[in-house]
Amino acid sequence: YLEWTEQNTGMVRGTEALHTLASAYYQLEDYEKSEEIHKRLMKRKPAYDYWIAKSLILQARVFIAIDDLFQAEKTINLVLNNYPNQEDGIIDEADAVKSELMQLKSTEKTIEDDTDRTIDLNEGNDE
Repeated sequence: YLEWTEQNTGMVRGTEALHTLASAYYQLEDYEKSEEIHKRLMKRKPAYDYWIAKSLILQARVFIAIDDLFQAEKTINLVLNNYPNQEDGIIDEADAVKSELMQLKSTEKTIEDDTDRTIDLNEGNDE
């Protein structure tokens, strides 16, 4: 239904359908498909600031989910620094994602080394 809506309705409704579809794949943890649909949305003409911003916020969430915090920060900053409307909730949503991201970045990661490594220092010495 959403793909049909994207292809057979007006541009605004079609863009909204794409965002909904990308969001659904995100919820299903199919981040690759979500990112693919995000890219389709970003290519739509004319561009709609609201849906582009919503898609960028979702893309930042995908980057967080796949542990690419650098790209997540760059993406969410695009919204925070460039979105023109301060009153429709987009900036608030982007701020919430940025806060979540900053918490993740400040959390110290622990790396567990569960390998059993042995180094033979006598290699080549048959004594």
